[in-house]
Amino acid sequence: MTSSDASVAAKSVPLGPDDPRQLGTYTLLGKLGQGGMGTVYLGRSQRGRLVAIKVIRTEAVGNAEFRARFRLEAETARRVARVCTAEVLDADPDAEWPFIVTEFIEGETLASYVKRNGPLADANLEQLAVGVAAALTAIHSAGIVHRDLKPANVILSPFGPRVIDFGIARTADEGSGLTGDLQQLGTPAFMSPEQIESRPISSAVDIWAWGGLVAFAATGHYPFGEGSAQVLLYRALHEEPRLDDVDPALRPIVWLSMRKDPAGRPSAQQLMLRLLGDPSGTGPEAAPAVNPEDVTNVLQGWQLPIPGPGATGPTGTGGYTAGPDDATRLPGGPGGYTAGPD
Repeated sequence: MTSSDASVAAKSVPLGPDDPRQLGTYTLLGKLGQGGMGTVYLGRSQRGRLVAIKVIRTEAVGNAEFRARFRLEAETARRVARVCTAEVLDADPDAEWPFIVTEFIEGETLASYVKRNGPLADANLEQLAVGVAAALTAIHSAGIVHRDLKPANVILSPFGPRVIDFGIARTADEGSGLTGDLQQLGTPAFMSPEQIESRPISSAVDIWAWGGLVAFAATGHYPFGEGSAQVLLYRALHEEPRLDDVDPALRPIVWLSMRKDPAGRPSAQQLMLRLLGDPSGTGPEAAPAVNPEDVTNVLQGWQLPIPGPGATGPTGTGGYTAGPDDATRLPGGPGGYTAGPD
């Protein structure tokens, strides 16, 4: 390994004896995280570009259901426009070690940042709300539902927020035929009532999660407080989210996005219009397309405050997570891969 490669590999933990060294044309440099479906590696393309490579876990390679999930992810994720998301660069679901490749995004997860520094400042909070809504607009436009939007799946990159991990995404217009736990995946603190009750899933589940995520970024607390998974799910079904400390400018749209009835929530485009100052964005009719330049203008000047001398914890690097379960940040690696709802 060259000195340059050694510097890059410091962003991850060393490869173990059972880890591959090469996948297709990509050289593996280290391990970023792992979860229920597989492992995420830091890699380098033939042209020298850093990438994040998600590999399906070896014990599931022969499982047709897992293969179907991975194939579906690869096919759908490549349709997502690169708007505040991690771009999908390559995939080989038929390889001996099936993998999907995305751009490597430098940065800390929202979960880790808020844990170390507290809630986002007003300007950063607005930019986060707009950036994540823009990402959902791109994801939903491709016919995909993310299904597990949460603070651990948002990277605060040097250029703005980026939504990652389509590991449990599914095309909204096509039944996958998958059964069991794969059909009702998510993180309890951000799961919508229809997910909890095993009702039909639509893009509205991501809108609910957007509201919870913005509330978390604004307050440092989950929208339904702390507690066991069972407690949080009960509150999501029967109580209103705790939004008293959310910025008054954002509170109405966050509340609207977390209505119990999915039909009453705005679409991602309607969220965007409302955030960009168009009150018609709250209407039930389909909203006109959002101008990407408006999003760029909002994100101009994005810069997170530098942590003070009392701050502790990793600076963090992130990328595409290992889903469908919550990815685990490996010990010693400064990556944005965290366990649970953080």
